[in-house]
Amino acid sequence: DASGAFSLVPGKMPFNEHPTDDLSSLKVPGDWQFIFQGQHKTSGRGYIDTLDFNVRSTNHSTSILRAFSKSDLHGSLGDAGQNFKTLTHLLGASGIGHSAKVLYGCASD
Repeated sequence: DASGAFSLVPGKMPFNEHPTDDLSSLKVPGDWQFIFQGQHKTSGRGYIDTLDFNVRSTNHSTSILRAFSKSDLHGSLGDAGQNFKTLTHLLGASGIGHSAKVLYGCASD
């Protein structure tokens, strides 16, 4: 991201218990193939949100991306939909054709 608002969080832990981002060789149940994490720094006050992503394949031409955004500042009840907007912006800017289905959160019924 040219603005510096988004960054990848390296999957390294002190005792090497974190698996690689590419899970395809591990035969994880549910056919999950990739898991990775990023951060978003908000404009203005610079609050940090954690972004989690999981990718699985449904066939040779289609994948399912499960994305989740969480405010790292406790008590962020009035974020005015910032987490939803962050994911929408990220997916739109990536050029990924997508149709969103909210599983849980403020934008769900």
